[in-house]
Amino acid sequence: MTGTLPVRGNLGVIMGMRSQVDLRRIVAATLLGIVVCLPGRTARAEASAVSTTTVPDPATPNAGDPAPCRPRAAADSPRGLLIRFKEAYECGDLEAYAELFTSDYRFFSDDHRVMARFPAGMALEDELAAARNLFLGKRAGSPMPLAVTIAVDFNPIEIRDDPERPNAPDRYRLAVVPAHLLVLDLGGGEDLSSAGHRHEFHVVRGEAARLAAGQRADADHWYIRKWVERVPVVGNRAWGVVRTLYR
Repeated sequence: MTGTLPVRGNLGVIMGMRSQVDLRRIVAATLLGIVVCLPGRTARAEASAVSTTTVPDPATPNAGDPAPCRPRAAADSPRGLLIRFKEAYECGDLEAYAELFTSDYRFFSDDHRVMARFPAGMALEDELAAARNLFLGKRAGSPMPLAVTIAVDFNPIEIRDDPERPNAPDRYRLAVVPAHLLVLDLGGGEDLSSAGHRHEFHVVRGEAARLAAGQRADADHWYIRKWVERVPVVGNRAWGVVRTLYR
């Protein structure tokens, strides 16, 4: 995978913004950072090449990028887990992303549209299918373009006791993001964003987690077992709604 590694920062100043100008310029100007490229492509080339009807081959080589985009953080603590989640999502690294969830994982959102479609929550299969389509483009059903660049803000991350497992704080924790920001550049001057909602990640240490073959069941690895998005009655677009578009 190739691309440039993002500089973390507070994206709150562009929260909810939908602009017709190149999103890379917004992120760069606002954060004084570098925008992420998805695997196998340059941001400059994709800005002109991607459309809502044509999805390029994701294996196209990206000879111009000197630094690969890959997750750097280790999921060896609840905070490290969420940072690695953010990095894997921004890099479009499906393999690294898939490794961060338990086999019994569920996603829940208070948004009525998400609840109507997934009354029992999004299972791991749904989570990974939505991520795959976001990273590579959705062709089946209602087509959606791949995200040329992805920016996620999880600042701050608050680590608390998990109210569902109050007697095992060494193995179960709750990671809270009071107000998130997600900005997707879809190319061709189009963007999609979600902002301002509280996200609660119920995380578990490896030896207490339900895992698939190959995942590390030890004290040095943490996993997401449940993700809950709290959406007010009136507010910005829910992240869960974005994910249903790609599922």
